[in-house]
Amino acid sequence: DSDDTTPYDPWLETIGIPAARAWCEGYSGLSIAEKTLELATDSFPIGGIPLPFGPVVGVSSISYVDLDDVTVVMGECDFEYDPFTQTLNPPYGESWPAARPSKNSVRVQYEVGYGDHNPMPYNVLAAVLLTLGHLDMNRENTSPVVMHEIPLGARSMLDQVKVNLGMA
Repeated sequence: DSDDTTPYDPWLETIGIPAARAWCEGYSGLSIAEKTLELATDSFPIGGIPLPFGPVVGVSSISYVDLDDVTVVMGECDFEYDPFTQTLNPPYGESWPAARPSKNSVRVQYEVGYGDHNPMPYNVLAAVLLTLGHLDMNRENTSPVVMHEIPLGARSMLDQVKVNLGMA
């Protein structure tokens, strides 16, 4: 006596929700899901180090290769995080240490995304749900009806929080 009707749809969990979230992340430049990112640069910049794909929740570590080719892990007192600009800066009145000018000599690991500690704004949630609804209604590659692009409502919601990444 098993009930073959269930509200559980594995497509939603394994394909639909991740695809909707990924589209919204790609469009907005935000990290919706909680994750750890790593940024690598060839040296310390003159200004701060911008941390893309926020919202930034925290900085795990900053390491660099010094001029003697030794990897140095910086302590929490060796940098300041500006949540307004989501930028790492040297402490007030100080400058970044000398790093070896080579590929990926400076690395920053940081946590991003929305969760219990950082609730997702309703407009971002609405955009994910609108996108999910669109993907759910258009699961097939071909259809007798004209396919439309992602709903304008989702774009409008994300335009309110979209990050200008300065990339083409």
